[in-house]
Amino acid sequence: MKYLMLMLSMPLWAGNMDVTSAAAYGDSYGLRVIVNDAEPVYVRDNLAISESSYRARVYFNPTSLILPIGAALDVIVGRNATEIPVFTLALRRDNAGKYLDIHVREQSDPKRAVTHSVPVTDQWHALEWLWQADTAGTFELWLNGELVWSQRDINNFGEGVASLSMGAVDGIDGGTAGFLDWDNFMSQRTCFIGSDGCDAHCMLMNVTATWPDTAVDTLVRQVDRVCP
Repeated sequence: MKYLMLMLSMPLWAGNMDVTSAAAYGDSYGLRVIVNDAEPVYVRDNLAISESSYRARVYFNPTSLILPIGAALDVIVGRNATEIPVFTLALRRDNAGKYLDIHVREQSDPKRAVTHSVPVTDQWHALEWLWQADTAGTFELWLNGELVWSQRDINNFGEGVASLSMGAVDGIDGGTAGFLDWDNFMSQRTCFIGSDGCDAHCMLMNVTATWPDTAVDTLVRQVDRVCP
């Protein structure tokens, strides 16, 4: 494989983010985001262009994060070129357990107009999502390889994804503490990524970015990719 390195912009609060084998899903290292105060802690990818079709997958483990009942923490946020969130995945807890709340913006309502919740357990999960901006746009979410929500006919024309943030992005409640583990991030434009992230039918121009598990301050944009 050939790679072109892209630096991340991210908050640099010392000690709140770590690349460690304890956070690894499948390889040697993963990213641990530590929540111990109200300051946001996240990594962010500023895309080269605003993507009208944006698909990404990341492995995510919420086991060691303590959330008070009723608290909701934004953990994945896609923004348009004017920094407005176009979709948000928020980790929420109620008496029954933890959930991922999906918030999708429509042009007709700049607030979080389309909302759905998916239960998640305290273990590793593969999260994959697809955002397509159009007059009849789409948002879909896969959990561990299974499609768990699909919303079509979203009025999101022109709302391309210009950046993606992952971690403890916003909404940190006073009682929220612990850490979130992340690993094996990959994004592209259309093709389903799945567990191995390799599809021989996905050509070069379909690939947007991958995040290696060896450094916290870099994303990798693939220039060439050959499936095994």
